[in-house]
Amino acid sequence: MTDGYRPTARFHDLDVGPDHLQSLMPFDGVAMSWRRGPDDTAYFFFSVPPQVMWLPPDDFDWSRVDARRVRENAAGRRWLDVGVLVVCRRFVGEEIGPGSTKMAVNLAVIIDDRLGDLDTVDFGMVEMIAVCHLTMQPRADPEVERPAGPARAEQPPPKRGLFRRNG
Repeated sequence: MTDGYRPTARFHDLDVGPDHLQSLMPFDGVAMSWRRGPDDTAYFFFSVPPQVMWLPPDDFDWSRVDARRVRENAAGRRWLDVGVLVVCRRFVGEEIGPGSTKMAVNLAVIIDDRLGDLDTVDFGMVEMIAVCHLTMQPRADPEVERPAGPARAEQPPPKRGLFRRNG
């Protein structure tokens, strides 16, 4: 991680969630950070493309969301710009990591942007939206495209797990 590399995951195969989300899949997300939750599970924050949005149910309390993240179409249908998904493993004993393939994960959107200032995930600041599958994408080898020359010094492995933790 010292070279600026950020792991990428592909989100695919929606198990549970809104139809509009299935129509957006597959899409990729770039790992930004991780935090523990009150349940001691690791929650990963993935930056996702702008087309990833969430159409909440009709009874959703819009007062919980920063108005700058709310969009509306000509028909008056509102949606939330997602930007970042909060992702955790679905089943006990599994861990999101470099070898994760077709792993069932829970997806949540951030409702309260103050979550970024906290050391742990506050469940009141996110909204669970779906269960889908995650497959970590292989890292492109930056050496392949380099012209011949002196070998680059080996980088030491990161001191923490797959993702760098903010804070």
